[in-house]
Amino acid sequence: MTKKVLFLGDSLGLPRADRQVIGAETWPHIVAGKLHHKKIEFFFHFSGATHSGTMIRMREGEYLAGFDPDIVVLQVGIVDCANRALREGTREFISRVPIVRKIVKRGVKMFHRQILSIRNITYVNRKSFRSNLLKLRGLFPDVRFVVIPIAPASDDYCKLMPRIRKNIEDYNRILGEVFSDSLLDEVYGGKRVEDLMLDDFHHLSIFGHEIVSEFVTREISGIVDGDSS
Repeated sequence: MTKKVLFLGDSLGLPRADRQVIGAETWPHIVAGKLHHKKIEFFFHFSGATHSGTMIRMREGEYLAGFDPDIVVLQVGIVDCANRALREGTREFISRVPIVRKIVKRGVKMFHRQILSIRNITYVNRKSFRSNLLKLRGLFPDVRFVVIPIAPASDDYCKLMPRIRKNIEDYNRILGEVFSDSLLDEVYGGKRVEDLMLDDFHHLSIFGHEIVSEFVTREISGIVDGDSS
């Protein structure tokens, strides 16, 4: 019986516009290529700036409502937990007023690190992140999940966002609690963070995509083979 696998995530599964990573080098493409000989039908849904709340909205009444997968490979969290100078709603409001947007943007740019040090703001707080994950899991009933943790923060990333390392640790802990036996918690173990990520500190390098693809391929293969036996 053919299994339907949905890759669901943010921009970490996409190629980069600057071509540091092209389509054939992304982990979803690599996984699909490695498992082409198995009875698996692959579907892909990745979009930039996607957080757990966005995924719920898309599953309830938008694009994700049209998928009926057996396995969901989920990559989410960095957009939820990254430090922000402004709340999401505040950003949306300011974006509608050109003069205010220009003034605020200039101020945030000048004092970005200082603002992040003072204000502990994320798009999705810890309580809501847990609630969103539980709801998202419930919106895919009887589906097996394979969950990729948020990649660790480098020292340079922590200089840019002073709270990011603690945030990543906390949000990964929540991922593990909600998806206890589905989280690939060893995927980044033993690897230099600087090798895994591009110079923007949070998108995967070619090497990072290769590492993620190895763990995801192994997990999907194990699920498919186990269900077939």
